[in-house]
Amino acid sequence: MGPSSSSYANDSAFFNGIGRVDRIVFHPTNENIIFICTPSGGLWNTLNGGTAWNNLTDFLPATGVSGFVITPNNTSTMYLLTGDGDASGSGTLVNLMGYLRPSIGVLKSIDGGVSWHETSPLPNATDPYVGFKLVQSPTDTNVLLA
Repeated sequence: MGPSSSSYANDSAFFNGIGRVDRIVFHPTNENIIFICTPSGGLWNTLNGGTAWNNLTDFLPATGVSGFVITPNNTSTMYLLTGDGDASGSGTLVNLMGYLRPSIGVLKSIDGGVSWHETSPLPNATDPYVGFKLVQSPTDTNVLLA
């Protein structure tokens, strides 16, 4: 669901549409709250099942999002994997055009996505790096795999 074109669309198919969504995450306790991760537009959410959308990462230095998790036992705590891992392959159009969106790591919010803070650096990561997915351990919510 959603718009199929933007106000920037013109006769060229190059500008039609609103961009790519890489991940969809549903709130664990409220079916009307949905999050989408986009490769260059950041993290968005809807509080009303998709009628209206809010950008939660307007002021972050990296707008690409490849992973997102909500801590099930405290839904105000969320983690965000930055960067555009899905387009980072050497043969992808985004990479060939020079638009690689590297990661700045995993960010954490303890207020439901209102503010974000850096977590520890990713071990063994070399610049530039990207991630593809973020997974939280079901037995220890302090353990994340990127």
